[in-house]
Amino acid sequence: REARELWQDRDLVMIAVEHDCQALNKVRPTMWTETDIVLEAVKQDWTILEKAPSKTAKMLWSDYDIAINAVRQSWEALSKVGKELLSDKAIILEAIKQDWKAMDILPPKTAKAHWEDRDIVEICVAQDWRALKNAAQEFKEDKRIVMMAVKQSYLALRDLPQEEQTRCWGDPDIVLEAVLQDGPAAIKKADKSLMGIKHILLPAVKQQGALLQFADEQLLGDRELVEAAVVQDGMAIQFASGELRADRALAEIAIKNTEGKAFDFLAEELQKDGDLVEMAGIE
Repeated sequence: REARELWQDRDLVMIAVEHDCQALNKVRPTMWTETDIVLEAVKQDWTILEKAPSKTAKMLWSDYDIAINAVRQSWEALSKVGKELLSDKAIILEAIKQDWKAMDILPPKTAKAHWEDRDIVEICVAQDWRALKNAAQEFKEDKRIVMMAVKQSYLALRDLPQEEQTRCWGDPDIVLEAVLQDGPAAIKKADKSLMGIKHILLPAVKQQGALLQFADEQLLGDRELVEAAVVQDGMAIQFASGELRADRALAEIAIKNTEGKAFDFLAEELQKDGDLVEMAGIE
């Protein structure tokens, strides 16, 4: 009897809970309505709320301090939070800093409102480029945020409106990021106006020499670019300028890399060179 009375004493219960949150399991159901005591327990372990009486649990999950402390420990606690608190930015930030997919827990209208918040969008996209798909239109037009996604995967561009995709494929910085990931695919999608930019074409031809064919005419006479392409694929010599197709050093690289197949694309004067003819295995 005396012990039962002690567990009904608010001050003693608070002291016990401060020492160990599990002490809350010994109190009478009415003590669960004391939010400051419950908060003290939740700060130690949010899962203590699973032991709350069903009639009191809803009230507790609608308490701001209890909710944010629970979510701070685990984003999954967001699924328990009272609906009226789901519009609170601070609570959502605590959840998405752990896992942006916490946004999926929110009701559609609430989620839509949060996807219009720059801080939330940036945190989500920084974690996973796929989050860009859910962002409000203004952020899909924001180069900084788009780049944040593209640096993870250029495939993020597929989730943009067609008009915005077109704009991005004409942006040198965005295209370069895409080229570094997948040169062949990116060069074919990039705007033709960018095909005269050497630092975009160079990493592309290092992946696939044949991409040299997409370079502007002035770049076809750039020795560094052409050599990089020919080293990767000797057949790329066919796209080089007449001057570089007459370059003996490049010719040797092309012949060696193709077992002689590139010989026919060399300048006419080199096709008369006995050493090169022999190197190509032509009788």
